[in-house]
Amino acid sequence: MKSGLYKIVCTESKTVYIGGTINWPSRKARHLHQLRHNKHHNIWLQRSWNKHGESAFQFIWVRDVVEADVLEEEQRLFDDYPERCNIAPFAAAPMLGRKHSPETIAKFKLRKPSRSMLGKKASDETKEKMSKARAGIPIPALQGRRLSEAHKAKISRKGTTYRSTRKGYSFHKRKNLWMVTVHHKFGGYFHCEADAADKANLMRDIYWSVRDKNDD
Repeated sequence: MKSGLYKIVCTESKTVYIGGTINWPSRKARHLHQLRHNKHHNIWLQRSWNKHGESAFQFIWVRDVVEADVLEEEQRLFDDYPERCNIAPFAAAPMLGRKHSPETIAKFKLRKPSRSMLGKKASDETKEKMSKARAGIPIPALQGRRLSEAHKAKISRKGTTYRSTRKGYSFHKRKNLWMVTVHHKFGGYFHCEADAADKANLMRDIYWSVRDKNDD
């Protein structure tokens, strides 16, 4: 995986979008998929794409950055491009200092949460049944896999919970937004679940990268 900073530039309108990633091929593919299907989270970039077409856009790799420094370096690049089309002014907290319009808030309220148990509480009896039903069931992410002894020792050092099962984001019913929180650190609010997942994965990888260095 390639971590660092990138730009998406429209040669016709001079529109510039700044981004940071820990997996450049995956992030680039996601941008292209959303833009080609008119579903990109950045409305200014999407409008420019719709107007000028794919041939007018360049995906430019700016520089390599170690995973632990991606957010900090992304913010510095933000500051170097005041005319960028990024909606969020802060890389680490996209909604900081921003407010939704009444029209946007009304749209959020009409959305239905994707999870059937959202906002509901299971009874103690139901919780007990769920606990018994899950007893002895292996972690889904590990089913069908054999871990090396080194991998087992690494997981043991970091705790009993396998980290790939912890999403790091959840749907905030009152705000009607996806909220990212990884290892007790707030990562911001997002309209799109995919963007929340990207931010959570970035924060999680940075956290474990730092932990691994400290362990060494």
